[in-house]
Amino acid sequence: MSDITPDEALSKLQKYCAYQDRCHKEVRSKLLDLEVYGDDLEDIMASLIEDDFLNEERFAQSFARGKFRIKKWGRIKIKIELKRKYISEYCLKKGLAEIDEDEYIKTIYELIEKKNKVVRAKSDFEKKGKVAKYLMGKGYEGHLVWECLKDDTDHSKTIYKLIEQKDRTIKTKNIYERKQKLAAYIIRKGYKSSVVWDALNKLEEEK
Repeated sequence: MSDITPDEALSKLQKYCAYQDRCHKEVRSKLLDLEVYGDDLEDIMASLIEDDFLNEERFAQSFARGKFRIKKWGRIKIKIELKRKYISEYCLKKGLAEIDEDEYIKTIYELIEKKNKVVRAKSDFEKKGKVAKYLMGKGYEGHLVWECLKDDTDHSKTIYKLIEQKDRTIKTKNIYERKQKLAAYIIRKGYKSSVVWDALNKLEEEK
């Protein structure tokens, strides 16, 4: 029988959940480690949920953001890990929605560039295969990885897409001012200034 009282266990779990977002599976496991069972365990779970110490939607969002931005995991790996924690399909979708698509593609390019510097291969085909395997191992979708590997290394296709999307929202008719706003928006996303301006100037020449 546990030496800890339900109130003491609740206090411990409140601190446990306040430190960082937790899922139900982790909290149940912690309570079992404290030898809290049955009705006491369920009452503590209910109390944590009611007082918003325990929120699986928030956990899924925090988990997805952290694993993508810090660990550079892809969506497939994040989804697998959330499923292992018995996260609902609804919360899983909410979690993955936290990942910005433009940032996701940009990260794939950055990982390709980084891995290209250390991979040794006898041919370009073999090198791309090794790089693709590495990224897919981190949970990135195969079709996106290969699309980025085939794309030009300066990310111009992605930049053109961003220009097209942002251009629809800019109201000014002054061409110079429009270009300045487009450039500032894309550069803030982490793309090189010279590449951004090259893309803008090429588009202007094509018009």
